[in-house]
Amino acid sequence: MILKQIIFYQFEQRVGETFHINSASDKTVRGVEVWQYSNKNEKLNKFSNDLCNDISKIFNIRNRGLKLSKDLSVLRNTTMPAALIEVDFISNSQAEKDLNVDSNIKSVAIAIKDNLVKLLDLQTTTTDIFYRVCIGAYRDKNNAFNQVKLAKDKGFKDAYII
Repeated sequence: MILKQIIFYQFEQRVGETFHINSASDKTVRGVEVWQYSNKNEKLNKFSNDLCNDISKIFNIRNRGLKLSKDLSVLRNTTMPAALIEVDFISNSQAEKDLNVDSNIKSVAIAIKDNLVKLLDLQTTTTDIFYRVCIGAYRDKNNAFNQVKLAKDKGFKDAYII
């Protein structure tokens, strides 16, 4: 299973998070790292460092830590605080096996959720489960606005454009 998902949370503030699986020519490399555009946001720094610690414990892998890049488009082209999580290296055969275990993926998802809850100072609930749905991606801005309007007309009042 290739884990590649973009999650956006919208509350009083917006935080963008994307998580991927890295790859390297050296097949022995393993580890988790989180990339940010800058380290000026102390709360985001704590989120990234804590998440690296949590994920490294799940897989018993190296914590490669918080890294900075002004070249990554997903970080450079956003106005919200953003983090790119590289969960592990798919080029490593053991990492590939570990990433195919459903309980490991669930543990990673829970670690991300728990750290987002701390980052955004949220209260957690155990009874409500929400799923976000992405309707599409459009080159033409008007098509995106039309799709949001259509969704809202159908009763999805919290539809928005990212």
